[in-house]
Amino acid sequence: MRRASTPRSRRWAWRRSRPPKVREWLVTNGVLPADLVTRNRQVAEAALRPWSPAFTHGDLQIAHVFVDGDKITGIIDWSEVMPCSTSPP
Repeated sequence: MRRASTPRSRRWAWRRSRPPKVREWLVTNGVLPADLVTRNRQVAEAALRPWSPAFTHGDLQIAHVFVDGDKITGIIDWSEVMPCSTSPP
């Protein structure tokens, strides 16, 4: 059964509140070095941060942009389009 759509930031909120004890246990018991636990947490926070989806052209060059005076009237060759985020890292 599929779960109802919940914003990513809310889905992972419970994990943000729990990890300090888990991280502390991992380091205190010698399971993982502290720097590795810290780095993994930073990577996870970056990957799970809220983001605003957008698309980027991927091959924007003067030959792909149509203008009429000072107005852009069209952009062609969207074969290399890719998703990106408008949110700051």
